[in-house]
Amino acid sequence: MEDPKRPAPLTNGSATLYSTLIVMAWKKWVVLALGACSVAMARSATALGGQKTCTVTPRGHGRDDTDQVEAAIASCGHGGTTVFERGTFNITRKLLWDLDSARVELKGMLSFHPDIDHWLNFANTFQVVFIQSQSSWFVVTGKDFVIDAHGTGGIEGNGQPWWNLFQTTLPRQDGDGRPIAFTLWRATRGLVRNFSILSPPFWANAIAESSQVVYDGMLVNATNTESAFAGQNIVWNTDGIDTYRSSDITMLNWDVTSGDDCIAIKGNSSRIFARDFICRGGEGIAFGSVGQYANMSDFVSDVLVENVKVIRLSPEVQPNNVHGIYFKSWDGGINGMPPTGGGGGGGKWHNY
Repeated sequence: MEDPKRPAPLTNGSATLYSTLIVMAWKKWVVLALGACSVAMARSATALGGQKTCTVTPRGHGRDDTDQVEAAIASCGHGGTTVFERGTFNITRKLLWDLDSARVELKGMLSFHPDIDHWLNFANTFQVVFIQSQSSWFVVTGKDFVIDAHGTGGIEGNGQPWWNLFQTTLPRQDGDGRPIAFTLWRATRGLVRNFSILSPPFWANAIAESSQVVYDGMLVNATNTESAFAGQNIVWNTDGIDTYRSSDITMLNWDVTSGDDCIAIKGNSSRIFARDFICRGGEGIAFGSVGQYANMSDFVSDVLVENVKVIRLSPEVQPNNVHGIYFKSWDGGINGMPPTGGGGGGGKWHNY
């Protein structure tokens, strides 16, 4: 059945014109998406003129930095600048940054203590990503903000003990409590740049219920370093990024080493632009999964991915590299209940 919203294809000599119009529409949209980056920075620069600055230095020697990190954002997260100097900030509790017309200079690494029992307690994480009942230990929300990690800062997930445990003792299941490393939730007009996520226990990034966000420069590295697991994929579910219920999201200049999807475009994602990606190992570019929730619809529309290199790593390092790009969907039947089961939901993928 033809989609009533899509214009009928032009035929014969008009085919070239139709293709040209489509390309022009895409280019116009891409220019707008890239423009969001400069708009976000301009708005933040204007808002931050003469405002308060908070500067934080790691306490060092394994001491807990959570209190001072939270205090700095509480003081300067609205209309100010927060500077985290180089070094390691030890984090032992979940973090929520509410940013409004703010700038964060994250020059150091936020290192999340690998107390697995603590993090697997749902009371100690945020459940803001609805799909598959996922957990997050670090959530950024708000509007008109810039987070610049300068190529030296980001998140240390200390994932190796997590990977070991879920390879040998605990089963991997959706919604089992493994935390997403970095979640943008209900964020509008944000810019994240030159950011690193090392050894994430689970998904490296998720963006949910957000719009007009630009990621420019992201390094994700989930690599097993224990020889006992050589030749095995113990870093399952370390997706580079999952998008969900979000629109006008731009991702530029990413380098992702993982054991799963480099990019996963999940339900109700629209106007997604990804360019200049290197995907090392893992499953490449995924659309979905969709259709997991009965009586709910998942739509994915207007996605442009270009200049992506998918690299197969040595099987001793990462044996999982099956796809370059693929589509994941539950069928029309219902088999169990989410987060681990499901099916029966509607939806559609399309580009206009």
